[in-house]
Amino acid sequence: MRNSRNDDGNPLKIAEKSIETVALAAIFNSDVVSNIIEVCNGTPNPRRAMEIMLDLYEHPKVPKSIPDSKERINCKFMFFDKWEDMVQYSYNRVERNQVWLHVDFIKQMEKDGASIDDPEFYDDYKAGKVIDGYWIHDNKDKLVKYLNDMPKEKGIEKQVYTLEDMTKDFIDENFKQVSILKGVNKNRSNDSEHLNVWLEKQPKPIRKGEEDIFV
Repeated sequence: MRNSRNDDGNPLKIAEKSIETVALAAIFNSDVVSNIIEVCNGTPNPRRAMEIMLDLYEHPKVPKSIPDSKERINCKFMFFDKWEDMVQYSYNRVERNQVWLHVDFIKQMEKDGASIDDPEFYDDYKAGKVIDGYWIHDNKDKLVKYLNDMPKEKGIEKQVYTLEDMTKDFIDENFKQVSILKGVNKNRSNDSEHLNVWLEKQPKPIRKGEEDIFV
């Protein structure tokens, strides 16, 4: 299938003298070929319209779903726009929170095989609890309070911290901002992807007997 758009992203028009016009003349009365070209050029995708007129267009195999990502799950096919080669789909949005964690806490989590994507982590964060460490909000005022209230054994020398102590170097050295799992939005959201992007996300190869995963 040839490119249907020029470098500016605009639809490529069908020229009066082209291979397409010759093909049309072999099927239709030559007197109406120019009218057919005019109609095709008035569509969002003239070359796709020409493929349909010449009975050359084949509907692509579009997967009904794609694997979950970190941000989106349950991605389900809704509609394929053959004029733009776009797949419209629905999904559930994965909601996350950005928080600061002490680097020693992160190392301990990794050592214990824990995951920041464990829902219990967010539950304890929301409840203000501590799990063998401490949560740090992306807020200097709260960061100062956490540090000043923190027991010495938590890894930072006991002293009184002020906002002036919260330099970029200090935070970068002692803390890391991470994205923790908050939950999944039950309300479905809609979006669209180009067909090529949708196909790239589909795991390969398709096993025998799974032909019904396509629309």
